[in-house]
Amino acid sequence: MGYRLIKSQEWLMRRQVRVAMRFRKLAICVLLIIGVCAFTYFPFWDKKLSQPQVAPQGPTQHSTPAESRWTGPGGFFNGTYIPPEESSVLLNHTRQTNENSLFYSVEKADTLFEQCKGLVNRMMETVEDWEPEDVDTSVRLTQTIERLRAYDRCFIRGDISLSEVLNADHSALSTLTHQLFPYMHVRYSKERPSMVTVYDFVSDTSEDILFHRTSGNVFLEWLQAGRGRGIVTTMAVDEVDYFQRLLRVLVKLKNRLPIQIIVTNTSDMVELRAQLKDVVRDSGQVVQILDASEVLNEPFVQRNVRGFLNKWIATMFNTFAEFIFIDADVVPFKQLNEFFADKAYRNQGLLVFRDRDIGHVKLESRCRTALYNLEPSERETELLGTHWEFNLSSTVARSSDFHLSKLAQNKKQHSANNDITRRGTEQEVYDMFFNQLMLHQVDSGLVVMRKDRTTYGSLLIAFQLNMAEELDECVHGDKEYFWLGPLVAGSSYAIDANRPGAVGATYTEVISSDTRGSESLKGTDKTRTGICSTQIGHYSTRGELLWLNGGAKICKNPNAAENDFRVYTDFMTERYNNVDNLAEIYNSPLVIDGVVVPAYNSTETGWMQTRECAQFRFCAYVDSSTDSVSRDDRNKDRSPALGSVIKFTQKQTEYYNELATIWAEDTDV
Repeated sequence: MGYRLIKSQEWLMRRQVRVAMRFRKLAICVLLIIGVCAFTYFPFWDKKLSQPQVAPQGPTQHSTPAESRWTGPGGFFNGTYIPPEESSVLLNHTRQTNENSLFYSVEKADTLFEQCKGLVNRMMETVEDWEPEDVDTSVRLTQTIERLRAYDRCFIRGDISLSEVLNADHSALSTLTHQLFPYMHVRYSKERPSMVTVYDFVSDTSEDILFHRTSGNVFLEWLQAGRGRGIVTTMAVDEVDYFQRLLRVLVKLKNRLPIQIIVTNTSDMVELRAQLKDVVRDSGQVVQILDASEVLNEPFVQRNVRGFLNKWIATMFNTFAEFIFIDADVVPFKQLNEFFADKAYRNQGLLVFRDRDIGHVKLESRCRTALYNLEPSERETELLGTHWEFNLSSTVARSSDFHLSKLAQNKKQHSANNDITRRGTEQEVYDMFFNQLMLHQVDSGLVVMRKDRTTYGSLLIAFQLNMAEELDECVHGDKEYFWLGPLVAGSSYAIDANRPGAVGATYTEVISSDTRGSESLKGTDKTRTGICSTQIGHYSTRGELLWLNGGAKICKNPNAAENDFRVYTDFMTERYNNVDNLAEIYNSPLVIDGVVVPAYNSTETGWMQTRECAQFRFCAYVDSSTDSVSRDDRNKDRSPALGSVIKFTQKQTEYYNELATIWAEDTDV
């Protein structure tokens, strides 16, 4: 096959890669062409290259020592990530700068101010071409993230004056801001400053709060104005019922933190005020509604910011210096202000919790490629010092096959259920996501965050990632972006080391050897302990229940019974007889006596999805044939490879069930 004359060797390589994948019957011929081109044009043997060159799978024209070959997750070629199965050339594990990059022609400056000025000048030179139709979406995303990282490093973390860099040119300020942050509507003129409106239920009054004056960094004054600690949430109008249930639990917990509900339009504010007015006043809680619509680009937000994406507006636009974001259907079991005392949070400024280890739900390879392409190039690191805490190079330094037991070897134990040390947890999550392609890693139902200059850029980048066309349907909702955002931004973050479990009523059953399927297991009856529930339970290192996600009914969805019978008629009829019986069960409070944390990556005693509650119900099992399953003494450790059962004391059980019942009681809404 022939190729037309091209100007760029990089384009030729990427074209060849795509042709090779589409026409597998011609794979051998195409790989030979790629190898010849690579050998001719790219001196991989040049001793001046600073990074070690290793070979992925596939034939190559260049002889490489066996010890330098690696069949891991691929690498970079001319600044673009190439998976191992798509290339036969030697790859660099540190991303190089290409001509599309913001940093391509920018010189190293002596001061941060001059460096930022050079980068902004480069942005302004190309501002009209930021989204050309003929540019691949992956290239656009990489360019966008580079610009956002530069903005963060210069004008948020670096405290450089954007107005001074642009010589107080209001037109340039407006153009740059709205190109970088298309969801924002801010004024750079002598008009009224940009404000947000806060309604307070206690005083029954509204107040306009300054968001941004008429010059400079659009976010700087907002960050400086942040005060105190609080609880932040957002919800659709039809989720008011969940919030009322949460409010009752907070009253029982004697919560003293103020609560802000963030909305993006005035109509939602009016509706929520009407529905919650009496309930909030009776609760004695300090609750406010913050309407951010005046500083948002309404057409853009209506078109692009829906559902889960509203969480980023809530995290960015609340008035607190420190906050706990909480989904309306989360049930806490301790006072929320205690989360601020977590050591990992205090050290890193952002704390998220882990999700179920559902190994069969995989990250698509295209998504991994798109995310790897966001790694800072060597040039960006040189100019701005940007780096990822974990990246492709750190992965190459490790074994390409990740195992919990190997990671834990010779390391100090971090918690009663997890032998992954501090920062080891974040490394583990990175490896499981990028190398094992396990999609579900964190549960964003409750996030603890310090909103300051060191963390705010990660929110801006996480929001952009969640909106990006290139990453569409790559993750479930928003949740993975709470750690991918900081990772991509080069910010710090912490992931709680304890693997979550199913929370509810424990039961024990015998698995007959005749039903276990494998010949190797014949004659080996086993006992297993399990919990089946729709809720994910998070607990402390002392075995105390901290919070659960999914409400505190057997099934929180009021229409689930009817829908389940319609979809699985025979299955549901055999087990529950009729819709009314199932609806009564679903509407019952969750009964809690323990948490089952299933064995890591086990086919027999892992997470098992069932058909109940629109398939949101999971069963978690642990092999209880051994003597060390229970953690009643709170001091006995159990490897993640084996799983564990946390049995609560009678006092704990009574208290947790009281809170679950409070949440499950029906309201008038």
